Amino acid sequence: MDVISAISGVSQLVQLAGSLAKGLSRFIIKTKYIHDTIREVHDEISDLRSVVSDIENILEKRPKLLPFERDHHEKIHRIIQSCHTSLKTLADELPDLKDKPYPLERIRLTIEKCLQDERIKDLIQHISSYKAVLQLSLTTISLGAIWETTRSQKQIENEIRKLTDAIRMSPYLSSGRIKKGHPPSIHLHSAGSEAGEDVLEESSLEKEIRDWRMTADDIAVAVSLNDFDGASVDSGSVPPKSLMSVETLPLYEEDTYDPEPEYEDVPNNKILECQLDANQEIVQYLMKCGLFVKAASYQQRGIKLMEQLLGIQTPAESDDQVPARSDLNHVSTENLTDMKEELADIFLQSESDETDLEAKIVLRNLLDEEVKREADQINDDRRARLYHKLGNIFFRQGNTVQARKFLTRALEGRQKMNPVPSKLVEESAEMLVQVLQETQALDEARGLREWIRLELHTNATLPSPPTVSRDNSIDLTCAYQWCKEQGMNVDDESFRFGSYDPAIKTMPIHRATQKENIEILSHMLSNEAHAVEQRDLSGSTLLHVAAGTRNRDSCALLLEHHADPDVVDRNGATPLHRCQAGQGGVRVAEMLLKYCPSLIDRPDGLGKTALYLACEKGNEDMVKMLLSTGKAKPNISGPGKCTPLIVAINFVAQQSRKIHIVELLLLHGADPNIPDVDGRTASTAAKNAGLAGEEIKSLLSFFPPKRRSAATISFPRSSGSERRKSSNSSGHTI
Repeated sequence: MDVISAISGVSQLVQLAGSLAKGLSRFIIKTKYIHDTIREVHDEISDLRSVVSDIENILEKRPKLLPFERDHHEKIHRIIQSCHTSLKTLADELPDLKDKPYPLERIRLTIEKCLQDERIKDLIQHISSYKAVLQLSLTTISLGAIWETTRSQKQIENEIRKLTDAIRMSPYLSSGRIKKGHPPSIHLHSAGSEAGEDVLEESSLEKEIRDWRMTADDIAVAVSLNDFDGASVDSGSVPPKSLMSVETLPLYEEDTYDPEPEYEDVPNNKILECQLDANQEIVQYLMKCGLFVKAASYQQRGIKLMEQLLGIQTPAESDDQVPARSDLNHVSTENLTDMKEELADIFLQSESDETDLEAKIVLRNLLDEEVKREADQINDDRRARLYHKLGNIFFRQGNTVQARKFLTRALEGRQKMNPVPSKLVEESAEMLVQVLQETQALDEARGLREWIRLELHTNATLPSPPTVSRDNSIDLTCAYQWCKEQGMNVDDESFRFGSYDPAIKTMPIHRATQKENIEILSHMLSNEAHAVEQRDLSGSTLLHVAAGTRNRDSCALLLEHHADPDVVDRNGATPLHRCQAGQGGVRVAEMLLKYCPSLIDRPDGLGKTALYLACEKGNEDMVKMLLSTGKAKPNISGPGKCTPLIVAINFVAQQSRKIHIVELLLLHGADPNIPDVDGRTASTAAKNAGLAGEEIKSLLSFFPPKRRSAATISFPRSSGSERRKSSNSSGHTI
C-alpha cells in the first residue's frame, strides 16, 4: 500500500464522518428534547472524525515509511476501510438527515427507533472499536519518527510503555470483550495444546483488531530494540536488515541444494550459551516495555535454545565423570523447567483470555511432569506454586470448582514446607477466601480469614524494600550523577536531595519518586531519611507521589522508612486517593489500608472517597477490592450528593459498558433509591445511560431496598462476556 492511497482512504472516511455528524447535530441544536442515544452516536462519530483527521495530518507530514512500518500501516488502512464500510452502512440505515420540510420531531423518533435495533447497536459498537484502535494508531504511526530522531533509549522505553499500557487498558482491545453478548474468541498457539480445548471462531472485527495489535507489537519491538545493544542509528540512515520487512529483501530462486543433508546445523555450546544470555536480556527488556506477547515469543525461542544446549552436551570422557555430568544435566533440566514456568508468567501479565489459556496449557504440562516424578525428585515448592497459578487462572475464568480445588492444594503444600513461607501461604489463603466468597461459602471464608489473622499476622507481611549497597559513597555518587543527568545543579552548595530545586521545580527526591527510580530513591533516603515527609508545592509527600505512580515497591520502601499514610495534600487527598486510576493501583491500595485501615472511607477535599473515585474512573478491580474488605461503605455520597452507584452508572453512560461495577455495588448493599442533589436516583441515571440503560434498569429491578442481602439475591440471566466477567469478578462481604 502506498502512502497516497492511504491518505485518500483516510480523507474519504473524514468526509463521511463529518457529513454524518453534521446531519445528527441538527437534532441536538434545534430540538428542545434530545434523546441521549442520538447525542451518544453523534459524539462518537465526531470523535472518530477528529481522530482520523489527526491521522491524515501525520501521514501527510511523513510521506515516506520505514520498512518495518509497512505491515502495520497496511493493517491501519484495513481498519480505516472497514470503519468506512460500517459508517456508510449506518448512514444508509438512518433516515434522511439532510434539510427537509419534515417535522424534526418525527425524524427524531424515527432515528431513535432505528438506533434501538440490535443490528444497529452492533454496528455502532464496531465503529466505537475502530475509533479506539485508530486513536492508538496515532501513537504507533508516530513511533517511526521517534526511531529516526530520538537519541535517548529511556525516552523510547517510556513511549513504548505508554503505548502498551494504553492497549491493555482499552476495553475494545481486550480479547473476548470486543462485542457485548458474544463469547470470547480463543486462539491457540502453544505447542502441545489438548484436543479437548474449545477453539472459537473469531469475527472479522476481532481478526482485524488482532492483526493490528500484532503489527503494533512488531513496530514497538523494532523501535525499542533499535539501540538495545548500544549501537545508535543515525537519523535518515538505512535501518538494520534485522528490522526490514520481508518484502524489502532481494528475491531469490528457491534452492534446496545440500551436499551434507545429515549434517546437524547446531552451534557449539559456547555460542548457544551466549545466544541464550542475549535472548533472556531481550525478554527482560521487552517485559520492561510492556511488550508481553513479544516477550513470550522470545521466551519460547529461549526454551528451544536451552533444549538444544541440553541435547548437545558431550558424554563424559571416563566412567568416574558420569555422576558429575549427570548432576549438571539435572540442574540444566531444572533451568529449562524454570524457563517454561517463566513463559507462563509472561503470558499471564498480558492479561487477555488468549494468553490466559496459553499460560494454562504451559502450567498444566509442567504440573503433569511434576506429579509424575519419583517421590524424592518432586519439587514441593514448584508443585504448590503451579497449583496456585492454575487456581488463579481458573478463578479468573469463572471456574470456581477447579479454582477451589487447586488453591486448597497450593495452601496445603505451602504449609508443609520447612521453613513455612508465610507470605506465600497467605497469598494462597487470601485467594481461596475470594473463591469461597464467590461460591457463597461465607462461613468457610470467614473462618479462613480468621485463621489468616491468627496464624499469619498479616500486618507484618509487607514486601521487603530494595536492598541498599553497603558502600554508601558509591550510592551517593550514583544519586548525584542521576541528579546531574536530570538537569540539577549538584555543584551548588545549597543542593540537597530534600530541598526545592528551581531547575526542576520540585525536590530531587520527589523527582526520583516520580520517575519510579527505586535504586536512586533508596540511596537518597539512606542519606536524608527526614526527606520522607518533605512536601512539594502541591503539599504532596513522597508517599503521595509514589501512590500516584501506583508503584508498589516505591510505596513499600517509603513505608519502611516510616512514611505516614494518614496525611493529606492541599486538595485533601490521602495517598489512597492518589492511587486511584482507570486501571491498576490495587496492590498499593491494599498496602496503604494495611498500615492505616481508617483511610477506607476518608473523603478528599471534594468529598470523594476511594470507592467513589474507583467508580468514577471505572476501575473494576479496585472497586472489588475495596468492597471485599467489608469496610468500604457504598452509600457515602460525594459531590452533588451523588452516590458511588450513580457515579458508576454515569461512567457506563459516558465511557464504557462496565455494568459489572454496578452489579458489584448493588451486591454489597448500594441503595438505588438514594437521590442526588437534583433528586436523581440510580433508576433516573439509568435512563440516561444510552445503549446500556435497559440492562442497568433490569439489573436494578433485582435489587430493591429490602432485598440487598448477599445471601438472598439472585441474578438475571444474560449471555455474553459482560455477565461472564461479572460473575468472575464479584466479591462478597463476609
